[in-house]
Amino acid sequence: MRLPALILCIFVTVVAAASLHLSLQLDNQLTLVDRAGMRMTAGPVPARTFAPRVSPDGSEVVFDTQDDGALWIAKLSNIAAKRKLSTGGSNRGPIWSSDGKRILYITDYQNEEALFWRSADGSGTPEQLARPVRAPESLSPMGREISFITLMPGGDYDVWTYSFSTKEKMPFIVVPGSPQHSSHFSPDGKWIAYVSAQTGRLEVWVRPFPSGTPAVQVTTTGGEHPQWSPDQKELFFDSNNRMYAVAINTERGFTAAPPVTLPITGFIQGPLRRQYDLMPDGKHFLMMFAATR
Repeated sequence: MRLPALILCIFVTVVAAASLHLSLQLDNQLTLVDRAGMRMTAGPVPARTFAPRVSPDGSEVVFDTQDDGALWIAKLSNIAAKRKLSTGGSNRGPIWSSDGKRILYITDYQNEEALFWRSADGSGTPEQLARPVRAPESLSPMGREISFITLMPGGDYDVWTYSFSTKEKMPFIVVPGSPQHSSHFSPDGKWIAYVSAQTGRLEVWVRPFPSGTPAVQVTTTGGEHPQWSPDQKELFFDSNNRMYAVAINTERGFTAAPPVTLPITGFIQGPLRRQYDLMPDGKHFLMMFAATR
């Protein structure tokens, strides 16, 4: 073999090996984190895994990867053995139905983003629920309603709800010129927590459902992606890549104590959709962390 050809061969081999190594390093680690910050790795997921959501029984997780338009389901006990939920088109933003039997997600349909659902075991055919819908966010505890976001020009998100009984969608939080998103139903279905930038920055708010008024501001120094604890005694949220907990009371209206910082940081989270989830036990978060050597 001539020297230039040998050098080229070596170069290609090194680049291929480096690329493979880099791709392996770019995998994220799906991790269970308790409120004390202790981590237990569940397994690696592709680098572009987006917004994993835990099944109601806490045994499985669903996510998309922003790469192949597919939805993936895996058991938390065996992340590597994930299975593809075969659905045509570009699918994203999956969440579980309240009974864990279906997956709700967004796909492109007739030049619009539409909300579909289908059996989690892959049987049957997908069913369209509503459009246009930017992304599903939360289901009421009995699965009678779902909250979702719409997107107007200029990045103006608003929160709407869809009723499975009436097949109708209704605006819930619309504030012109301000994004509203990250809605989450309370365990009793009587409240919805969300974020809004109506004060000039994103803060956590709570409104009664279905009336929508009055709105109660929970944070004053910034907050995003609220989630209710299963016992409805706390709200969790993040701000500047750190987790917080707020003690709340909903027996007579809604009241909230000052936020308390939790020793949880370093997790993957962007500016919009929540990239972590709360386990059904209310004691652990399912988060993604960048892989380390």
